Amino acid sequence: MPFLSALEVVFDNLLYKSTFTYYYVVQVMWSKLNILIVFYFISVACRIDANVDDAHISIEAAHTELVKYFQSVTSNRWLMIKIFGILILFFIIFVVFIV
Repeated sequence: MPFLSALEVVFDNLLYKSTFTYYYVVQVMWSKLNILIVFYFISVACRIDANVDDAHISIEAAHTELVKYFQSVTSNRWLMIKIFGILILFFIIFVVFIV
């Protein structure tokens, strides 16, 4: 019997050490995974920030072009009268024939 209990003690020690080693390995892997996830989200945030900046620049350029076009249209009064006349014509056709 003492031989069996000695084997049990050795086996329990090995089991404890291997369990502790597995827990330690899992803890190290978890911390490395955590670091990778943090770096990934930092890079995603930087890319989103860069995309927002690009979109802002594009919107500003589009606004500038629309202001230029609006100024060219408002300076041409005859064109404004034609556009207004066409809108009135479509409104009259809509009211008379569709309603």
